[in-house]
Amino acid sequence: MDKVNAGVLKAKAGLRQFKDTQANVDYSSRSQEYGKHVKIYKEVALQVKTRNLFGKLSPDCIALDIACGEGDSATCFKEFEEKDGTVVAVKAPLVKRVEYFDNNQDMVRKGAERGQIEDEHVKFGDVKDGLDYPNSSFDYVMSRFFVHDLNPDQKSFFAYDARRILKPGGKFQVVEMIAGDRETQDFVSHQHAMKTKTTYRECWVPTEDEYVALFRAMGFTDIRTDRHFSYVDTMQWLLEKQITEERFNELNELFRQAIKNRPAVRDYFNLRESGKGSILVYYPLLLICGTKPEK
Repeated sequence: MDKVNAGVLKAKAGLRQFKDTQANVDYSSRSQEYGKHVKIYKEVALQVKTRNLFGKLSPDCIALDIACGEGDSATCFKEFEEKDGTVVAVKAPLVKRVEYFDNNQDMVRKGAERGQIEDEHVKFGDVKDGLDYPNSSFDYVMSRFFVHDLNPDQKSFFAYDARRILKPGGKFQVVEMIAGDRETQDFVSHQHAMKTKTTYRECWVPTEDEYVALFRAMGFTDIRTDRHFSYVDTMQWLLEKQITEERFNELNELFRQAIKNRPAVRDYFNLRESGKGSILVYYPLLLICGTKPEK
């Protein structure tokens, strides 16, 4: 436990060394045509980027998808069929086995019904309580669109625990939203805290520098990154019952105020009115992957 505490404190210090720098991304080629995008979880381009960042997958290796949901993220470890840029079916694994960890039994059940998840390889639990796996269990560990729901201390513990269950030479990858500077960080963290049906949830979205600092503090080496974008129409959140109509209106108003009064936020997230009563948002994503040293 002393090693865990020391690791968490070290990561916490690194994570909070914030730099007010703009993200080094060229937005000049951003598409203005919203509404024609593929749902991000099923997007072939993101699966390919995720797989490439891991490097060549070995058929003898074991992978773990943390906060797996319906198992879409783990598609990167499998052969799949695609149509018009969307994954439409998964086939045989490219690794020996994929295991899944989540606290939502309903989502996992839906994934199993879709043939995305094998029931015998599922474990349920709360990441905040630790990952219930022995040391050095996996060759690949990944998590997508989950870490923003953890506070800085929980992020540090999560990264430490992911490193613990990796085999020496194993790789850990996170795919997440990122902020560009302090203003966009405050905005997107608050916005996502609001994106719930009930009371505000805890949410903290780091910058790329902070993610790199976290991975380094946890002892990961060969840290590599890539970028992607997630196109969102806030109407999707309402139609998918992620939020109530009241919260939908509150979030739209938050975005409209940013469009009018916060040009840095407006430009970073490419905020636009849809013309149909909702807001169009362009979330920058970071893919970051690190290797656990052999010794």
